[in-house]
Amino acid sequence: MQHYLGQVRTSQTERQTPLLFKATGFDDEKKRLIEVLRERLLLDQRIAVLFPLRRQVFGFAEGLKQAGIEVETQENLDFGSSRPKLITYASAKGLTFDSVLLPRLVPESFLRMSPERIQRLLFVAVTRATNWVYLSTNVGNELPLLQALQPLVSERALTVQSAHDRTPPATGSTPGTPPRTDNLDFL
Repeated sequence: MQHYLGQVRTSQTERQTPLLFKATGFDDEKKRLIEVLRERLLLDQRIAVLFPLRRQVFGFAEGLKQAGIEVETQENLDFGSSRPKLITYASAKGLTFDSVLLPRLVPESFLRMSPERIQRLLFVAVTRATNWVYLSTNVGNELPLLQALQPLVSERALTVQSAHDRTPPATGSTPGTPPRTDNLDFL
């Protein structure tokens, strides 16, 4: 019995606190997503990057390929490979991954969807992860539903990281420049 309890305790401590990254804009979000993917690949984890829109799957696949990261889309999934899987929330039902990454949590990604539908999609997406969840959005253009996660921060069940917390602002950037929001297809 003690051996069994030790195994259960070990598997529970392997879980990591989910991270919500608030980027200053699309380019910052893209850069951080690439960093996170590389870190998770080094850990030899099964990774899924989930999107609400099918066109985002293929746009991000092309952008990650240009960044030197080989991925698989829902058109050519091979669960025997260690490459990250890029699929829609709906296509992920019934699947599990060590890490699940949810980029572009901005209103433009969920056009014409009710808050209840968005909540159900995010529930499906988050519950695909067995160890870790990464969420990302843009400051000032967050999905309104993300405000409901605030109690998790105070309970230390969610870590929120801002781009301002990570690195100093780039020199030569113009303060007050509105963030780009037209990049649903990554690059």
